[in-house]
Amino acid sequence: MALRLEVEAITRLDQGIPLCIDAERQRERERERERERELSSEILEGEGEHADWLEAQLDLVKQIGEKQNRSQQIHDHERRHRASGYGGMPANQTGL
Repeated sequence: MALRLEVEAITRLDQGIPLCIDAERQRERERERERERELSSEILEGEGEHADWLEAQLDLVKQIGEKQNRSQQIHDHERRHRASGYGGMPANQTGL
């Protein structure tokens, strides 16, 4: 009787192991799909923000003219460049 119970337990375990493996693979696929949805959502949000920025730039060009807009972009770029901490040559170099 004990041997029969052991054989039955082994059979059930042999049948259960593949089910556990399949279930884990399914959970991993679900996690991967969720990561893909999150990444796609972030990309979509970034693309929407970029499209909004481009529309705003086009509106500015229409409002103030292309020449003035370019001048403003250069000014903005220089301001960001200075704010980034880049100040030209290091203090110990005089440029001479």
